[in-house]
Amino acid sequence: MNNGVMEKEWFNFQERIAEHFRSLGVQAETNKTITGVRTEHDLDVYVTSKYLGTNIKWVIEAKYWQTKIPKEKVLALRTIVDDIGADKGFIMALD
Repeated sequence: MNNGVMEKEWFNFQERIAEHFRSLGVQAETNKTITGVRTEHDLDVYVTSKYLGTNIKWVIEAKYWQTKIPKEKVLALRTIVDDIGADKGFIMALD
């Protein structure tokens, strides 16, 4: 598969993820840049909501890969979640 096709499929994948969260009644933005304590982070999907007066922030990494997600990617997501003060981080991948 050429790089342009793969990039378009990855883009569509992250848009489907964002749309799923929007259908649940929360805000979801794709390709969002957030400034953390230490640096800026480019996020695939950024989900925000307010529940009982509390702001909720989730980071979603969309992995449109045909290989297993390496441990380093999981640890990198954990670092991003900590740096921006998000409540949760998720990796969503296609099998």
